[in-house]
Amino acid sequence: MLKLFGFLAFVSVSYAAVAIFPAEEKPVDLANQEGCYISKIYRVLPYDVNFYPNTDCAVYICKSSNNQTLYETCGVKAIRDGCRRSAIDNSKQYPDCCDQEVCDGATTAADEAQTAAAA
Repeated sequence: MLKLFGFLAFVSVSYAAVAIFPAEEKPVDLANQEGCYISKIYRVLPYDVNFYPNTDCAVYICKSSNNQTLYETCGVKAIRDGCRRSAIDNSKQYPDCCDQEVCDGATTAADEAQTAAAA
């Protein structure tokens, strides 16, 4: 039972929010750049390279296979009673910038998952 709880705890802290965007038409001044244009950041991203914006806790990936952009950011995490959610830290790269469960004087779900995985 403990192993099952540890696995479920690990899964619950692993979710991310993912969106896939179709190719956007590039503006004339960026038309000669190869990759995916992202109007939100007014930039063409090279194919198959992770781009970490310093304004969001996220990663963009322009896929050469289908010319679509994958946008991944922090997912929603369940927070246990007596614990709280930390702030997103945009000074770090995704996924390290995502909010975490903080439990004063208690183990976190991530700690429990690591303990269960080691067992």
